[in-house]
Amino acid sequence: MTRSRHLFAALLLSAVALAVYALRLDDSPLAMHPDETVVTQQAQSVARTLHDVDGRLLPLFFHVRDNLWTTPLPVYFTALLFALGLPESAARFASVLVAVIDVVLLFVVARRVFGRDSIGLLASALLALAPLHFIVGRLALASIYPIAFLLGWLLGLMAFLERRSPNVLIASTACLGFGFYAHPSSVLTMPLCLGLTWLAIHQMSAGWRFHAIAGIGFVLPLLILAPWFYAHYDVFRFTLGDWGLHTLANPRDGLRYSLLNWPALATRSSVYWGFFSPSFLFLTGGADLANSTRQAGVFLGFLAIPLLFGVYDIVTRRWPDLRWRLVLLGFLLAPIAASAFNEPKAAGRAAAMLPFGALIAAAGFEALFVYRVRAVRIAAIAILVLLPLQFYRFCDDYFTNYPVRADVVFGRSVARE
Repeated sequence: MTRSRHLFAALLLSAVALAVYALRLDDSPLAMHPDETVVTQQAQSVARTLHDVDGRLLPLFFHVRDNLWTTPLPVYFTALLFALGLPESAARFASVLVAVIDVVLLFVVARRVFGRDSIGLLASALLALAPLHFIVGRLALASIYPIAFLLGWLLGLMAFLERRSPNVLIASTACLGFGFYAHPSSVLTMPLCLGLTWLAIHQMSAGWRFHAIAGIGFVLPLLILAPWFYAHYDVFRFTLGDWGLHTLANPRDGLRYSLLNWPALATRSSVYWGFFSPSFLFLTGGADLANSTRQAGVFLGFLAIPLLFGVYDIVTRRWPDLRWRLVLLGFLLAPIAASAFNEPKAAGRAAAMLPFGALIAAAGFEALFVYRVRAVRIAAIAILVLLPLQFYRFCDDYFTNYPVRADVVFGRSVARE
């Protein structure tokens, strides 16, 4: 009976998230972002004709302007919804659905990691309440898409750690391969997660056979890249260069520019550490109004205590558990891809931090709830009560003042996903 109640609670949370995330999509933000317009127009064209706006039949990447191309999954998912009857004026609803999928997947992942439905429900609620997740989950942009693939990978990896099933492992890393097409930052984030998978296999002493299986699962979805880039070499060269992958885009000069250039490394290190600043995480969020209201952090401010305590609890008590080492490393590695763009606090490109941060904060709450000092337990309960109230204040600003502040950004600027 308890499990049935928690399952019902998870479904109810998903329904509430769907209702809240879909609220007033047309007027907050007021205008379509320039990159939202690109995705919408391409999706409309694909839904009607199976060709992009330039007449290419089901292209692997979509042309934006000049030498800039964008990833295909947001376009194709939106086009699918258009083809199924979604009004073309409701392009943002595709991202809402992905955001709700994130909430459901995190519940499943957390339930497996914690072994308790209640903490799994808490973790998924923390993700749903994260301001950055809410913001990018309401825009027809790519920022929300990598999270679902990361959670699919993490769920499969946790299952593999328990059962050592080759099929589960190959499905897990295939999620990373497909996630490669979700967002520009994914071309670094997904290989880093493959590295974490190999690290986990090594820690398990599972043998090189499983290392190979993990690599095959990741590579299979990428096989189509070779003929595409062979036929469109400039897409490979200019797009990857624009995404900060200078080494791959131009191997001759890229290694010297990206890896052997001390000032460049120093700059990117500074950008990386900026993603862990208290201001970014809990107070003001990203530097761009497209991905932040500047009145709330990536996470709600009250989450600072359980998240920090969760890190402490993982390092001191949960560290022998390989699963928690992977979660903490995932949180630390998530901003590396965003750092390659050399744009400080570009929150949309660091959205991969969200699911790992929610899991760590849930671990912090679990530890605080059983802490030996009664005052600490009471404080944890108080924080849990205050989080929805803080989210309400965030939403009040988001639906009233934020559209006015962000109007200039959405009307004139280029997206910083």
